[in-house]
Amino acid sequence: LHNFGNFRMLRIFRILRIAKTARALRSMKLLRVWRVIMSEEVLYPMLWSSAMLIGFLFICALVFTTFAGDFTSDATAEQEAEKVRLLELYGSVIRTMKTIF
Repeated sequence: LHNFGNFRMLRIFRILRIAKTARALRSMKLLRVWRVIMSEEVLYPMLWSSAMLIGFLFICALVFTTFAGDFTSDATAEQEAEKVRLLELYGSVIRTMKTIF
């Protein structure tokens, strides 16, 4: 009978620990902010503005990559170092998007 009392105490301590953890998680302000961000009033405009930003970034990257390609095709021998650096940063549209961002 004495052993059952120990198990009962262990169960009580486990339940108290779980309750304490649940109370701490409920009071975390980060979760409240996340819940507000995931609401429809905030999420849809945020997704739309992100899509517009990425689209604008893509268009600018296309222009910059075109300009970089035109410059490197007309580059002289003295401009070889600039040409290599320019191709590292603006050699493709993805690289240009990363450079601009």
